[in-house]
This record gives sequence, structure tokens and C-alpha cells, in this order.
Amino acid sequence: MGPQRMYRHRGFTLLEVMLVLGILVVLAAFVIPTITGAGAEAYKKAAIAMTGPSGTISMAIEQYFLQLGTYPETLSDLGERPDDIDDDDERWYQFVNSSADFLDPWGEELVYRYPGDVNEEGFDLLSKGPDKEEDTEDDIGNFRKED
Repeated sequence: MGPQRMYRHRGFTLLEVMLVLGILVVLAAFVIPTITGAGAEAYKKAAIAMTGPSGTISMAIEQYFLQLGTYPETLSDLGERPDDIDDDDERWYQFVNSSADFLDPWGEELVYRYPGDVNEEGFDLLSKGPDKEEDTEDDIGNFRKED
């Protein structure tokens, strides 16, 4: 057998560790805003899909109007049979499954007004948006705010 070599285990130098950390910080600076921005945008799109003019809740309200000839007084009316409609009346069916359908992506209740303030001939339906405050710039609904 030949002479035994002694292997020295070398660790990383401080410079190498700092270089790797620097690269990770730069990558995180690009990735994190992209991920969080995508989540915020997805919430906004979900709110539009619920409250927009062709949104699921807006369409349920319009269907209620077409079936019964009037808009519901409250959103909960979409899930409850009116007193003047019999069980076997063909005009009635349940438009939504539960009151959970009336929560926006941020967990807040949707705002419903009939008659509407913006849509005076119909109804206003809106999500308060990410700030969870009504009548602010980030409200999302079945109307278009003036710029």
C-alpha cells in the first residue's frame, strides 16, 4: 500500500457564504412580489367573477328578477322561497345554496342595494375590496366607477 494521503475537509469561506446569500436575496426580490401580486390579482378576479355584470351572484339576481318579476330585497332572498310562492310553483327554484355564497374573497359580506345608488333602475352589488371598506377606490361591483 502506498502512502496514505491525509484529506483535509475544507468548509466554505465567509465570502462564498455571503455570495450565495446575496444571490438568494436577489432571487427573492424578484419572486416574492410576483407571487404576492398574483394572489392579490386572483382575489380581484374572483370578486369580479361574483359581482361583475355577468358575475355569478349578479346573474342569480337577474334570474330571480326574470322568474319573479322583481329584484330580491336582500341577498338572502336568493336562497329562500318568498311567502307568496307555493311549493309547486314553477317560477321558483333556489338561486344560491347558502349564505356563504355572499362572502367576497376577503371574507367580507357582499354589499347589495335595491334600488341601487349607481344602477338606479336595478341593483348595486359590490365587494368592498382588499381594504374591506365601502365606497373606496378598490370596490369591485356590477358598475363602473367614473375615473
